[in-house]
Amino acid sequence: MQNNYAWSVAEFGEYLYVGTGRNIVYSVLSSGAIFGDIEVPEELTPKNPDFSGEIWRYRKDGCGEWERVFKEPSLGIVGFRFMISYKSPSGEKALYAGCATFSPNLLVLKYTDEEGWRPLPSLLQGGSTRTMVVYNNKLYLAALPGNELQVSNTLLYVSEDPEQNGWEQIDLSGDPEKKSSG
Repeated sequence: MQNNYAWSVAEFGEYLYVGTGRNIVYSVLSSGAIFGDIEVPEELTPKNPDFSGEIWRYRKDGCGEWERVFKEPSLGIVGFRFMISYKSPSGEKALYAGCATFSPNLLVLKYTDEEGWRPLPSLLQGGSTRTMVVYNNKLYLAALPGNELQVSNTLLYVSEDPEQNGWEQIDLSGDPEKKSSG
């Protein structure tokens, strides 16, 4: 019941992966940030709330059961907003999962069959990945700042290999070729 959002879906290898958002409605209502101080209905109040995001997978051939393959241990991830398969110029194919966190910094997980799920090192600004797309053999990531109500401050990053080379922030002031530091 606490996995109340299927926020992201991606294919990778023989599986379909689903990233969940945990207790999102409860979080929004109980925070008071959007609707003010209201009483959360009992039906929406989880017993022992757990805000640790999860990733599940299911075989594309329909054999087997849903399998939880990742549960956020202590990184502050409340859910996985976007997942995408990307092949870097070195030829490594991986699944990337952009997170929604309680942190002012973005967190992206990388999955390969050989190494499993692991967080990529990052000091990127932003609290929530909104989308990722591959364009011209580069991986782009768009995010909102930690306070998602400030949508005018959308952040855009690009990388050919996020693990090896990190990310570059793109300047959104009007020149699509100009990159800013960050």
